Amino acid sequence: MQPSTSNQPPTRRDVRLVRVLYALYIGGNGFLYPFWGLFLRRHGLSGTQIGFISMVMSGAVLLAAVGWGRLSDRTTAPKRILQFALFLSAVVTIILRFQDSFWPLLIVAGFYGASVAGIQPMLYTLGYDLTERMPSIGFGSVRVWGSIGWVVFVLLGGWAIQRANLGFGFYGQTGAFLLAIAVIFFLQFSPSRYEVAETSGGIQKDLLKNRDLLILTAAVAVGYLARVGPLRFESIYLDELGAGEMLIGVVNMAGAVLEIGAMFWADRLVAKRSFLTILKVNWVIEIVIMAAILIHPSIPVFIVVRAIGGISFSLYSVALVGVIGRLVGGDSLGAWMAMLTVTVPSLMEIVGSPLSGVAFDAFGAYWLYAIALGCDALALLLIQGVRTRSRRTMAAA
Repeated sequence: MQPSTSNQPPTRRDVRLVRVLYALYIGGNGFLYPFWGLFLRRHGLSGTQIGFISMVMSGAVLLAAVGWGRLSDRTTAPKRILQFALFLSAVVTIILRFQDSFWPLLIVAGFYGASVAGIQPMLYTLGYDLTERMPSIGFGSVRVWGSIGWVVFVLLGGWAIQRANLGFGFYGQTGAFLLAIAVIFFLQFSPSRYEVAETSGGIQKDLLKNRDLLILTAAVAVGYLARVGPLRFESIYLDELGAGEMLIGVVNMAGAVLEIGAMFWADRLVAKRSFLTILKVNWVIEIVIMAAILIHPSIPVFIVVRAIGGISFSLYSVALVGVIGRLVGGDSLGAWMAMLTVTVPSLMEIVGSPLSGVAFDAFGAYWLYAIALGCDALALLLIQGVRTRSRRTMAAA
């Protein structure tokens, strides 16, 4: 499968608009995502129930991703599908705001997972396509605007939530998504359409034939499994340590501040090294972060390590997209973007969320970081076996 040829090449104006789009979507999640676990906890849910809701949400993402891929395949206007996904997510976010008990939250969270399933792979493919067709623009220089948006909206959300209530985060995220829909109307360039549904059946063949893709998938899976417990319960842990909503927002914002510079740094690093080397460095940093939390769990340590985590996340975001591109090239690119940014994380959420919820209820949040450290170490070990083609080799092919 090859991407379709577009009659509308990107312009500098399109680059600016895509950057704003990243800021609104990724940043908009900052209104709600850092406080989601705390929202559920304050509605009286146990760790096991929170984990089960996360599992259902991720299962819905996994199932719906295929449907979004098929819908994208059958349209001549992929930008409209992205707008539809954003609008659907905005509507479900508002409905989710008014649920206050386990079963309604479980059901609506499933619909929310289904609504957001198509957004990230479409957005990442849009950004990758833009930068491949404009070689002077690095993917990091686009993705960094998501970090800028995150800094702004997490701080704004934490400040507003502390003065009002946790419901403000739902309204803030909805507003950001609606603005993102408006921005897409002004995009003139037509992105290439990567036909996910036609190629998704070939992923199994790719895994059987391509040892490097198999190892990369395993490393990404284990690495994401390391994130599940901390992602779901860190806001609750910080609340137990005495942090208010504003301070929880600061912890979640700290990493994004360093991401702003680190995204550009990542672009320069991959030009000198390789995407694969940078991916390995990411997991080394994550191991250090988890060790620091285990040694001295406190709010100041969380602020420092989450700031360092911004560097790690920047390296991971740029490097993973690049490694996927080097391993699969134009063939099956959309399918593999969806596979490693949606499908694999969703599977790990399905596996890890209920287990981490049970572990939280039984042992507390502290031991979730010990599990994460072990998973990061395993991911680093696995990634040593991957080999990718250089950009020069790909051009020659």
